[in-house]
Amino acid sequence: MSVLTGESATMATPRLERAGLAPGVRVMPECVVLGVRRGVEPSANPPVRIYLGTEPAHYRATRVFVWSIERHRDPSRVYEIYLMSDLADFRRLFWLTGFTNYRFAIPHFAGGSGKAIYNDVDQVYLTDPAELFDTEMDDHGVLSISPSGKIDTSVMLIDCARMATVWPLEAAQRRRKNGLIRRASSVPGLIGQLAPEWNARDEEYRDGVSKLLHFTGLHTQPWRPLPRRYVYFRNPVGDVWLDLERAADAAGYQLYDFDNPSARFVDLARHPSTNGGAADSDAKELIAEDLITETGAETVHEYCIGDEPPRGPYHGVICGAGLDRFPDSDIAWIVAALFAKAERFILARIDSSQREPSCQREPSWWYGLFETIGARHPDLRWRLVIDYGQGEIYRRDNRTPQTVWVLDDGKPGHTTQSVGLAEALGWPYEIKKLAFTPLAGFGTVLRSSLGATLLGVDRGRSDELRAPWPDVAIATGWRSAPVTRWIGEQSRGHTRTIQLGREGGRIAEVYDAVVACKYFRLPPHPRRIDTTAPLNRVSAISLARAREQSPDLFAGAARPRVALLMGGSSRRHSLGSGLARRIGAAVRALAEEAGGSVFAVTSRRTGEAATDALIEGLGANGRIDRWRDDRRDNPYLAALALADLIVATGESESMLAEAVSCGKPVYIYPVPEKPPGLWARLEEAVVGYAYAALRNRRGTLRPQRGLQRLCARLITRGLIQPRRNLELLHEDLIGRGLAHAFGAPLETGDRPRLDEARDVAAKIRALWGMAE
Repeated sequence: MSVLTGESATMATPRLERAGLAPGVRVMPECVVLGVRRGVEPSANPPVRIYLGTEPAHYRATRVFVWSIERHRDPSRVYEIYLMSDLADFRRLFWLTGFTNYRFAIPHFAGGSGKAIYNDVDQVYLTDPAELFDTEMDDHGVLSISPSGKIDTSVMLIDCARMATVWPLEAAQRRRKNGLIRRASSVPGLIGQLAPEWNARDEEYRDGVSKLLHFTGLHTQPWRPLPRRYVYFRNPVGDVWLDLERAADAAGYQLYDFDNPSARFVDLARHPSTNGGAADSDAKELIAEDLITETGAETVHEYCIGDEPPRGPYHGVICGAGLDRFPDSDIAWIVAALFAKAERFILARIDSSQREPSCQREPSWWYGLFETIGARHPDLRWRLVIDYGQGEIYRRDNRTPQTVWVLDDGKPGHTTQSVGLAEALGWPYEIKKLAFTPLAGFGTVLRSSLGATLLGVDRGRSDELRAPWPDVAIATGWRSAPVTRWIGEQSRGHTRTIQLGREGGRIAEVYDAVVACKYFRLPPHPRRIDTTAPLNRVSAISLARAREQSPDLFAGAARPRVALLMGGSSRRHSLGSGLARRIGAAVRALAEEAGGSVFAVTSRRTGEAATDALIEGLGANGRIDRWRDDRRDNPYLAALALADLIVATGESESMLAEAVSCGKPVYIYPVPEKPPGLWARLEEAVVGYAYAALRNRRGTLRPQRGLQRLCARLITRGLIQPRRNLELLHEDLIGRGLAHAFGAPLETGDRPRLDEARDVAAKIRALWGMAE
């Protein structure tokens, strides 16, 4: 049994038939064979032959495609999966993908006999493909779905004998796709109908009905194969694919292993110029010495690419030569196999100093690989050292964080989010207070272009930021975002960075984790964690402490005790004196009708005039705490703890988040928005076009291009921002039973509470491959 592929999988690596081809280029497809599982009586049925059109950028999708077959196949039967990638002698002019015309060469590859299935790589099976393979063809040469009378060649069952003369190899190599389709369609009776369940495209998917799911939207594919070409948006059925990948990760499933490497690996390993020299021995000893000491390792094995597979297990494994010169598919199985042979630690040294910058993988790619594989080995220490030359060396390991910096930008609403997450993570933290100069207030374009910098930070009034760098840095808001990035860059990858908020975390790829609310409407990203509402420090413990510290806050007040959380005017909302007076009167009437009382808490944004008007509305029996900047004994948390129900103004995201974290009935009082200005309308027009589901003549999602791609890039670069949609927040809270619209029937008693900080902390630990 191989380390990674399981007892039923082998790889038939064809010998290249012609010299002079580039490494990995071949004249015949590679074949993954899923054999009869051990202990199962072999079936008398012929092997199921599947030809997959793919390319190197789609390795993740290729792996998940084969895994979907492994999950659903008949264990008594043999499945041959031919990977059609990097095939020689094809004229690729006008190809939309790197495998467009390979499908028409299947009759040749199959020897002109028997049946074969063709699949695009952007598909997964939801049932046994043998059911499709065994379908009667009734003298047809091809079975396919044919919307609007035009054959769709993305899924086909092919009679290779009949199609060998219609689609000969030379035609597949030289002619255009549409011409080959017309050639087949012109033969009467050659094309037959396939049941649509075998090609359910995106929104056509029906759970329990669809047998194959096809992700047709090139910029909504969950595996994000071409991030430099497309800006990826959320696919409504993407979780089907992601769940399959998570299952493959948990099982340690890979297509290749030491016994059956890819043809490209074999070619590159044979080529003397691509092996790479061994890392300097003194350097290896230096970066491994503390790992050996910490883990007490006594047996340490060094592996170089091309060596025999390590026999192991060993206490420690070091990989220090040539790893970065191989394709993603092979790096994954090599690293996974080395993890399986190490008992205490693994150290990998990546030397990219001799490679062209365009060929160098980003540090985040390496981090993600090691974190994903390391998650299956939570008790194993690992360290990654990446040398880009000229002293640019990045280091990352999975040591449990011992130091965490929380960057305080002076805004309590931001700091409470960062501290709430730090406490949920459970690692020791300290708060670093930041002060800013007027430069920090420059516009959106400048803030986005500054990147990682302390420009705008008043160092004389800020806490010191210098080495030793923390293991983790956490911040919220746009003013602290360049500082978080600066710390990450200064530490050369040692510090993991977490940025919270809409403006600070809009450029997700520059952080190790981003936490943003769903109603921000930001594009999805593998490192962006969506929440319902902003994180906060409200918990059962903090509420109990507040009750103990201020037990008499509501002394003598009639029940039910209503806490009114009063926000105020903002750039988008207007909460003037008239509205404040109406809110006070409406909440007073609510309390009086129930025989209760009101305690109002104002905020910095409420303002003096609105506060005076609120007092008028509450009447003589209303209690109010007037906001003061200089006070230390803010009763806000005590009011939440002691109230029987809570009313919060709808424009205050933080107040709403804290209110629904208390496990009490919450009522949202809406505050009207101001009409959007010219710039806001322009931003929304850009966002609307970027997110639009534009379709082609076949009804499938059109590939992102031209103006739509430009609009999407403006969003991901932070130059254009989707507006917060607070109506989405209100609908979400109400739909989940966490809140009610003001005016709904009055309730008292315990309610569900929102506790997202703990969930986000668990997702961050999983993202980084760290044990709970």
